[in-house]
Amino acid sequence: MIEVWANPTTDCASKLRVRYKFSAPLDLHFLDLFSDGESVVNNFSRQVAGAKDHFAISYIGRMHASGVIGDTGLTATFFCTNESEPHSIRLWLESRLKDAGYLIHPNP
Repeated sequence: MIEVWANPTTDCASKLRVRYKFSAPLDLHFLDLFSDGESVVNNFSRQVAGAKDHFAISYIGRMHASGVIGDTGLTATFFCTNESEPHSIRLWLESRLKDAGYLIHPNP
């Protein structure tokens, strides 16, 4: 089981931002959780020697998450119009992770 630590904070515009740290590197199979057109991979490794590929995940214009294939971090920013919406969209993301067997911990 891959463990995930979630560290909520805010960005410069006071939007909810959560930095997730995984106990294992993320690979392309991670993006299978978002197979319904919500993810995209930028293949920088094909353009620049030694570069890693970047990925982004979006959800109905309310969340943008990104990371690097082979790294253990995922940063999600939630663009929402009311107080409860960021938390419900965060639950959407984290439920995808939990359903796939990831164990999420709040950051100590």
